[in-house]
Amino acid sequence: KRIQCCSDWASPSSAQPTIARNQPDTIAYCCTHWFTRSVTMGLFGFEKGSAFQAPAWVNKKLPPGHTSQDAAYGEPGWWHKFFTMAYFFYSPNLLWFVVAASVYVCFPYNMEDYKTFRTDWVFERAAINLAVTFAYFGFWSVTLYMLSFGKRKFKPEDAPSLTRMFHNIWYCLLGVLQWTVWEAIFLYGYANDKMPYVSNAEVLSNPYEMAKVAAWILIVPLYREVHFYFAHRLLHFRFLYKYVHSLHHRNTDIEPFAGLCMHPIEHLYYFSCVGPSLYFNLSPLIMMWNGWHLLISPAASHSGWEDNLQSDQFHYLHHVKFECNYGTSSMPLDKTFGTYRERMGKSQHYKGQWSEAASEASDSSGTIRQRKPAAAAAAETPAPEEKDWQETPEQAAARKKRWLRAELSLNGLFPKAQDFVYFCFTASIAVVLFCATFKRFNVDRIVLPFVSNAQIVSFYTSFGPILFGTLLLKLTKDRYSVAWPFHKEKFLGTFGFHILISCLLTALPTYHTVMLLLAEPSANAYHTIWG
Repeated sequence: KRIQCCSDWASPSSAQPTIARNQPDTIAYCCTHWFTRSVTMGLFGFEKGSAFQAPAWVNKKLPPGHTSQDAAYGEPGWWHKFFTMAYFFYSPNLLWFVVAASVYVCFPYNMEDYKTFRTDWVFERAAINLAVTFAYFGFWSVTLYMLSFGKRKFKPEDAPSLTRMFHNIWYCLLGVLQWTVWEAIFLYGYANDKMPYVSNAEVLSNPYEMAKVAAWILIVPLYREVHFYFAHRLLHFRFLYKYVHSLHHRNTDIEPFAGLCMHPIEHLYYFSCVGPSLYFNLSPLIMMWNGWHLLISPAASHSGWEDNLQSDQFHYLHHVKFECNYGTSSMPLDKTFGTYRERMGKSQHYKGQWSEAASEASDSSGTIRQRKPAAAAAAETPAPEEKDWQETPEQAAARKKRWLRAELSLNGLFPKAQDFVYFCFTASIAVVLFCATFKRFNVDRIVLPFVSNAQIVSFYTSFGPILFGTLLLKLTKDRYSVAWPFHKEKFLGTFGFHILISCLLTALPTYHTVMLLLAEPSANAYHTIWG
């Protein structure tokens, strides 16, 4: 149906009395018409050809966030989109790949420059990453919060303060810089033959390599879905949530820069999604594509609005309710494990430890707060209005005024004592890694029997945050179990399964990335696996 005009034109029986079949303007017209129809019907994830429309399943007569997502999440045949590739072409994945491919072509890698760490090329990659990322995040921030392109804000009475914006932009900046470090390590490994890669010339001259690149371009978004669920679930265990992930959850009224606003340790596990490039002989394009997907995909999903490209009620509910919707709305992993919540108000699906009837729950800082009883929560789901719900001009003007004139406050910007201790540990990882890489203060000479220096530093960087968080909880006699809020799950069941898979997908690739930097080529993951 999407190419009906072109197929009608190409059909031998179709009549074309005014334009010959082989005329360039005819081909251009059909291609343009096909592209226009495709955009209108959802190419790039657009709704009705616009980046500022609510998803089709949203009941616009209800306030934002109150429409059940059941029709769009885990529905029968949900996996069909993976075989038809609709998940790629008719979603923002295509837009993000266009960004990644554009950077790859316009700012190509030069492996000869990367044989040694020099500030010129590292700063160049950092500048590129910062410029593109902040341009993308800034677009959503300006269009939604300054130009009011959106009409359905989840919390129309709230607007991010200058303090919150400063906080979010700062940690977003740290995230982009950390990704640049990951990228630099991979480029250093490629340039020094520490692990193989497929060059552009090989891809263009070898049909097999070309097909492999195409396949991995399609695989990366799927792997991101799985990795995000397990990494995110790991971050909600008490030993990481209290000191690490709670920083991200300071944003209950989210805005675009909140997407990449994470503790450096969360960034560490988040960027470990690039792991497949450690274990397979792939083009650097796949590493870059994975990286750009990680960098810019959180922006629109944390917009705080219901009517924009990639508007994400699914993840917004996670920020409001905390212990639900750990994954994405593409794969029904949360429905499988009982942590799916479909809307604001009373949920018909959620089976986790937190229920609407619970009298207590934990907020983003890990402290106790009162919650509404089930009857009150059920009442939060209003009856549909006669007209489509949208933010009134008065609400928009008041929100914009609060956003522009909010006072800058230092309250909440400085960590508490335990958080400060954990931040010091985080800083120690950066210091140890730097000294081991550039052979400073004899850090590179620390060894143990049967354990190399590279293995010690790699373990300290990758598994250290989990072990130190657990130790700190025990030393401070935290009132909750280190496994909270999953403490009732069986160790040899759901609990153990999530810990095992989460560590394999996050801590292990982090370990192997540091080994790529510090160890001899024969000790790296690719050569260990494939010889």
